[in-house]
Amino acid sequence: MSGPAVVATTRMVESATSEVLKEPDWGLIMGVVDRLNQNPLHAKEACSALKKRLKHKSVHVQLSSLALLDALMRSCHAVIVYVDGKEFQKTMSKLGGEKGSGVFGGGAGGARFMVRDKTLDLLRMWGEAYLKDPHLFPAPRIYETYATLKKGGAPFPKEDEINSPPYTVPPKRKPGSRPPQRQMSNSGGTRGGFSREEYGRAAPRERGYYSNPYPPQQQQPRQQQCQPRVVRETVGSIRQKADQYDQHCTLLLEILSAIDIRKENPQSNEMAKEMMGPHPNIKKQIQKYLPVDGLPAEIVTTLLGANEKCVLIDIIWEGLLRGETPALSFSRAFPGEPLPEVLMG
Repeated sequence: MSGPAVVATTRMVESATSEVLKEPDWGLIMGVVDRLNQNPLHAKEACSALKKRLKHKSVHVQLSSLALLDALMRSCHAVIVYVDGKEFQKTMSKLGGEKGSGVFGGGAGGARFMVRDKTLDLLRMWGEAYLKDPHLFPAPRIYETYATLKKGGAPFPKEDEINSPPYTVPPKRKPGSRPPQRQMSNSGGTRGGFSREEYGRAAPRERGYYSNPYPPQQQQPRQQQCQPRVVRETVGSIRQKADQYDQHCTLLLEILSAIDIRKENPQSNEMAKEMMGPHPNIKKQIQKYLPVDGLPAEIVTTLLGANEKCVLIDIIWEGLLRGETPALSFSRAFPGEPLPEVLMG
């Protein structure tokens, strides 16, 4: 497959495992999960992009990639066949520290072992799922990787060291299908197992994904009911806002990168101060749109790019206020990472 939708899927994987993230961003991770559940045909491209991210030299990227992989294997049945692929399992075997892989030679040893331990925990979980029911979880190569590493003496976690929740094989979904919702009963004094008093206090996920959050006696007038963002705004309006946000972030990033702290105080730079004023609100607006179902792929790509620039802007501005150059601030935040092109001037 090819086209904007595939490019957007790849970009979402890259953003969810971005170098600027110091820990997994679960909002972006669940955005990828939702996208693949809506269109399982993009699972191959997502897994291909994820395999590349697992090979990244940054520990932060690898840990975020493993978190995304764990979430996908728990929620998207379509990815299992690709994760069970020969090349993907070669990557997992190396991360698991198979003898002779050389993955942990030198570098930040302690952090690297965090990657190894997480990889082994995932392989243990999936290998046991295959042993339990090979028909329900058809992943023989995953089990082969698990068995090979275990036979080679890899330090798999002991039972009292396991913190991961039990693994359940996700159900198969057709393209465009939705997660099953809780059955809601309109008869009697309860709905979905809740009394009317309890129902009003129940969390949305406990009520059911797509159920009406109001009991019949408390339903709001139609004009007051909340509508999804995409329904309230036209696609053209969202596209225009996404372009404006991206242009603002690009310009602000260039302005901050050009400030020479030896010659001027960043707070005395009128242009920087003027553009930093609305920046927190723009960042909030971008994050409100991510993830949003039903948007064209090119809009999603623009929003994801703007979100990454927002992270860099915050790092650089805080560094300037401390008297650090933009390049130094980036290097402190992400040691060992190559400088973005905008900081090389």
